Amino acid sequence: MNIKQFDDLSLDLNDDTPIYPGDPEPHFEVATTTEHDGYNLSSIQLGSQSGSHVDAPFHFRDEGTRVDDMPLDLFFGKAMLIDVTGKGENEPITLDDVAPYLENVTTSQVHNPV
Repeated sequence: MNIKQFDDLSLDLNDDTPIYPGDPEPHFEVATTTEHDGYNLSSIQLGSQSGSHVDAPFHFRDEGTRVDDMPLDLFFGKAMLIDVTGKGENEPITLDDVAPYLENVTTSQVHNPV
């Protein structure tokens, strides 16, 4: 694969990062500063499913592959951003939300590592 461009599809991680209802709320704060402690350090609390993430098979099955055991090349390639940020809390993402984008997807772009 000859990668010519990287597009960052990740969400910013901060106190306002959207979460799945019931997941731990993200919280970020300054733990130390160079002025007072000689170094900068942040304290970060968040659930493993916060922000942009990959649902490895282990997320749903105890015997599933963990994300750190998945080949890194699975995470490089063509991508498509489907904006569903207008959905309400607990409002499901449906095929109707994705349908307008389907004409731009080919079966050769879909990969199932499981």
